[in-house]
Amino acid sequence: MATISNDGEDAARRRNAEADYRKKLLNHKELESRVRSSCRSKVDKGKTDFRT
Repeated sequence: MATISNDGEDAARRRNAEADYRKKLLNHKELESRVRSSCRSKVDKGKTDFRT
């Protein structure tokens, strides 16, 4: 049987885990965006080099 303090600790742990997950997800999205924009600019540069 869980006590009230254990339930509170579990809830706090869950909130912390969720916050950490959200931070990692946001970081991943930002990195993916940077990589895509970098790749896109390289492709665009390659297209202009090819045309000239």
